[in-house]
Amino acid sequence: MNFLYEDLEFSNFNAEEGSILELAMCAVIDGIEQEPFHEFGKPVNRAFWSEGAEKVHGISWGQAQSFQSQEALAEKALNYINKFETMFTAVGHNIGTDKKYMENLFRKHSKRQDWLVQVRPKWRCTLKRAKARKTKIRTENFKLGTLCSHFSIDIDAHKGLSDMLATIKLDNILDAITPDIKGKAQFMPFEGTWIQKRKRYLDSKYIIFNGDGELFITKEATENKEAMQFIMTEIWDMYCEDNV
Repeated sequence: MNFLYEDLEFSNFNAEEGSILELAMCAVIDGIEQEPFHEFGKPVNRAFWSEGAEKVHGISWGQAQSFQSQEALAEKALNYINKFETMFTAVGHNIGTDKKYMENLFRKHSKRQDWLVQVRPKWRCTLKRAKARKTKIRTENFKLGTLCSHFSIDIDAHKGLSDMLATIKLDNILDAITPDIKGKAQFMPFEGTWIQKRKRYLDSKYIIFNGDGELFITKEATENKEAMQFIMTEIWDMYCEDNV
């Protein structure tokens, strides 16, 4: 399985109102870290700027005015992902808000289907993975900074690139503590042919995702055997396969 580690800083804790200020990603292909992606984005609306969020990441409104547009950020992020020509499971720590921000970034710029072609809808969360090993990890909480201190991982907290690189190290340590179950059936091959199918069938002609994570199959899909085989595999991967 290939992973896309990510961390981001944002202008508001509400993903519907805010913008991504800093985005860091790193593709890990067959266990090998690739050159990371690290870019900044200009916030869209001053009215939705959160002073509380600014206190966390330290990026001021004035500083953010020199950043590139959100559309340019989305384009660069997709270009980074596309160059690997493989499928990814996205990985982050406490992923709820980050996941919403990433989905909104691509949706608002009509690139959501491009994102879904190579990044599986179900993410891997190192917070959830750490909690699943709580009997072997004695910490007061499972925040990224706390876990990094416990495992002596260098981190400059709430800086996107540093947090993302620390998440990679933490994820590897969690594997060493208790590896995920091996030998499970893998229904999601990563060959280029599967990428081509994702580009073909992750289209509104066959399959529709709404904003609540629900999936709808069209009549055209039910009349296409290969499309249905693909879609049923996707459904299994999204909703049935344990990914902690």
